[in-house]
Amino acid sequence: MNLVVDIGNSFLKWTLVENGPWRKGRSVRLQEDVNTLLNRIWGNIDPPQNVLVSNVSGRRVMTALGAWTAANWGMKPRLFQSAERFQNIRNGYRVPQQLGCDRWAAIIGARSLAEGDLCVVDCGTAVTIDALTRDDRFIGGVIFPGVALVRDSLLSGTSEISEKQAGYKEILGRTTAECVSGGSYFGVAGAVDRILSEMASALDEPKPLITGGGARFLLPFLDHSPRMEPDLVLIGLAQTLRSPG
Repeated sequence: MNLVVDIGNSFLKWTLVENGPWRKGRSVRLQEDVNTLLNRIWGNIDPPQNVLVSNVSGRRVMTALGAWTAANWGMKPRLFQSAERFQNIRNGYRVPQQLGCDRWAAIIGARSLAEGDLCVVDCGTAVTIDALTRDDRFIGGVIFPGVALVRDSLLSGTSEISEKQAGYKEILGRTTAECVSGGSYFGVAGAVDRILSEMASALDEPKPLITGGGARFLLPFLDHSPRMEPDLVLIGLAQTLRSPG
């Protein structure tokens, strides 16, 4: 049994990988006391053979996680990092190691699920959209703010807007808070649709896949119809454990 972990800016997602059916990933919001969080989610599971972590949250959470696994399971986690290639998949970043490790894992996961040209949309704190050709070349992508970042940047950057209503998702808001929230959803969705259309001109009928904690909220706003795969990063991590190199 192996444990794969995706640490984002706001959430920690994990699953156990064994022979047999895929176990759906579980997601928990990160909190200041990481030790208490890990006691709650992992305190009653048997020690895994390996712990593989994709981490984009910085040093604090990873340090706390490593201390916890050492104290409770007598082992340290392995940090997943981007590379020039994984099997046939080639990393086209100018400096391959600078590609976000979660993006690289999601690309690997996407290829394990679908053939042909792919666009991989990951909706977290930021939204990333990456292009993978049918001959396994990652040729680049984009990064832009997710819904919460768009909304919060507007609230913090203007003196006349202070109300916050995160859940309003209509095009005709009738309070300033509703207008900000609705505009954030439609604005980010419009960006995703435009970028997918632009990428389609550089690819051959690409299939879009969407993942990330914000995917299910953004999906209803999209004109494109991406295939929902909530565990792409975890699936990619599991692939590297099953088939190294």
